[in-house]
Order: sequence, then structure tokens, then C-alpha cells
Amino acid sequence: ILEEGLRQELVWRIATAFNSCLQFPEITMDSVSRQLSKLANSLDGLKQSVQYIQDYIDMPGLKIYQQELARVINYFTEQEANRYLKKKTFDQNSQFQSSTIPIPRFQQPADDSSGSITFMGRIMHALLTLTDAAKTVYVPELSAWLNHPAPDQRRKNAETVEVCGIHTFSLVQKSRGVI
Repeated sequence: ILEEGLRQELVWRIATAFNSCLQFPEITMDSVSRQLSKLANSLDGLKQSVQYIQDYIDMPGLKIYQQELARVINYFTEQEANRYLKKKTFDQNSQFQSSTIPIPRFQQPADDSSGSITFMGRIMHALLTLTDAAKTVYVPELSAWLNHPAPDQRRKNAETVEVCGIHTFSLVQKSRGVI
């Protein structure tokens, strides 16, 4: 009963953290980095709490945390993929949804213009917007996408600025944790 209760609370807190932190009113490098850092801090605090209590309750807390984190991410990825599939996977048919420890569903944010169903779609939309080929250039030497204005659109003080790179993807990796 204790393990089931721990799993239920973890699933609810992980899903809520992803849903609340991965909302982008504007899609800029600073905004995306700020939201990813906020998510990483939130999930890191939750993970540290589970690690701290695992010895007191004599359970593999970190293993449970990683299993539930993977289940939440996979479930929301599956739900987001339904947008593109003819044969949809509903909750009752999902291998990641459970009747004893259900993963909560959230309403789409009112100010979300991406058309995404879940936080997975919102983060993908943000990354695709940041790396839009019409506005950016990928520079392999820097492992980054740079905002480089076209020659006819250049102003005197226009700079080439990194809009997405190693820092952004390390934040994505840090925020989703070990899967």
C-alpha cells in the first residue's frame, strides 16, 4: 500500500510539473531556457526527496521515481503521437496508463497556439520554432542554430545570435532526467 501511494503521488507530481513548467507564452531562447530550468529544478527537488526518504521506508525510491518518470513521459508522447495516427491509442488501450496508478490528463492551456495536446507537443513545437530553417542556420562547428538575418534584411546593428544549441539540449536532458 505504501509503494502504491508513493507511486500515485510521484506520478501526479511529475505530470503536474511537466504540464505547468512546459508552457511557453512566447518562444524565445530565454523563455524556453527559463522554463526548462524551472522544470529541471522542480524534478530534481522531487528526486532528491525520494532519495532522502527511500532509506527510511525501505524501498528502492530512485528506481520507483525513474520508472514512473519514464511511464509519464512515454504516456504523454503516445498521446501526442495520436494527432498523427489513423489508429489512435486511447487511455484504456495504453500500455503506460494504469487503473491503480492513473496518469492525469490536463486541459490544453488557453494561450497555447501550437495546437499541441500535451507538454511533449509544446516542447517539440518550441524547439522546432527556435530551429526554423527559414530564420536560422545550423553551424556544426558550434553545434548550434544561429539567428542570421538575410543580407537584404540586415540592419547596421543586426547581430548573429545563438537561438538553440548545446545549452538548450542539455537543459532538455536535465529536465527529463534519466529514462
